[in-house]
Amino acid sequence: GHAMASLNLPFETAQKLSIAIRNSYFPGYHTLPYNRFSDEHSQHWWISPFPEKAAFPYGNAVISTEDSWVPASQVFCGYNVEKGLVNFQDQMEDKDFGNPNWVMKPNWMWHRFSNQPADELHEMLNRADQKTELQTRIIVNCGKLVTGAPWDRVEFLFSNQKLEPISYQSRNQSLEPLSQTTDLASFQETLRDLSGQDNAWDWIDLYIGSYFQLIPSGPDDLVSCAAMLTTFLPWITVGEETT
Repeated sequence: GHAMASLNLPFETAQKLSIAIRNSYFPGYHTLPYNRFSDEHSQHWWISPFPEKAAFPYGNAVISTEDSWVPASQVFCGYNVEKGLVNFQDQMEDKDFGNPNWVMKPNWMWHRFSNQPADELHEMLNRADQKTELQTRIIVNCGKLVTGAPWDRVEFLFSNQKLEPISYQSRNQSLEPLSQTTDLASFQETLRDLSGQDNAWDWIDLYIGSYFQLIPSGPDDLVSCAAMLTTFLPWITVGEETT
């Protein structure tokens, strides 16, 4: 259901919204801009347990008006987990990757997320879905960090306990198999495949959440948005560090 519902967040920018959510609902967390050199121009913000920019090994809440994928005058609010680069058998020199911090270590949330059973992902989606009247989406972007080549993007609706692929922008074919999945078990299996050697150089950004209107003079549905975001806390808080 939920087809036509819309909720509004009365803020001017993703930055102001992320600060408001952090202050009221994520005490002790940090707002981190994607563009760390220019807070004012960053359209993409994380709410993270960590103060530093290199929060991508961990799960974070995300607030984004990134115009390459978020519709105008809307904001995507949800959960973000990232797959880094994979150094198989330590074949690569660190410098080959551009940045050694981009290479996944065992403590990255991606491992826990992609290895969780389908019913845990199902629970995660259901909990988020129940907090708003909006449609919960999974959005996956995949590509190379440094080459500037266009990224693949697939978007799913979570509806009637199934995944419904609603758009696939095929730029590099990396997400072709994922775009064919309609159930959570094959979705998880395909994510695990994407962690293999063939995709060692691919970065993946995976988002779970919903689009909200972002109209400063409109109604205030922040409580619903925050209720949805806080359901993701078990996938944000850090597990034991493993070496």
